[in-house]
Amino acid sequence: MESKKALLAYSIVIIFCAVMFYELIDLMSLTLQDVFHKYLYFSYALVLLILLIIVGNYNFRYNSIQSTTSMYFIFSLIISDLFAFITYYLDMDAFYYPTRIFYIIGLATLTAYAVLPFRQEVLFKDETLAN
Repeated sequence: MESKKALLAYSIVIIFCAVMFYELIDLMSLTLQDVFHKYLYFSYALVLLILLIIVGNYNFRYNSIQSTTSMYFIFSLIISDLFAFITYYLDMDAFYYPTRIFYIIGLATLTAYAVLPFRQEVLFKDETLAN
C-alpha cells in the first residue's frame, strides 16, 4: 500500500515538472533569441524528465537509503533549475533565494551520497546462486 502511494506521489511530481517546463517555454517565448534556443530548452527539459524517471526506477527497485538519497539530490537540483529559469526568463528576483537554497540542498545530498558508507546493494543478482 505504501509503495502505491509513493508511486502516485512520484508520478504527480513528474507530471508537475513536465507541465512546469512546458509552461515556462510558453512564458519565456518573448525572450528567446531564436528557434534553436527553444529546441535546446526542450531537449534540456526532456533530459531532466528522463533523469527523474531513471532515479525513480532506481529508488523503487532497491528502496534503500542510498537510492533515496540519490532521488533527493536529483529532485532538489531539478527544482533549483526550475526556479532559476523562472528567475532569469521572467525577471523575478525573489526566486533567487529558492534557487540557491535548493541548489545547496542538492549539493549537500550529493556530497552525502558520495561520502557516506552505505550498505552494499546487490545490483545484479546471479540466478544460479539463488537456487
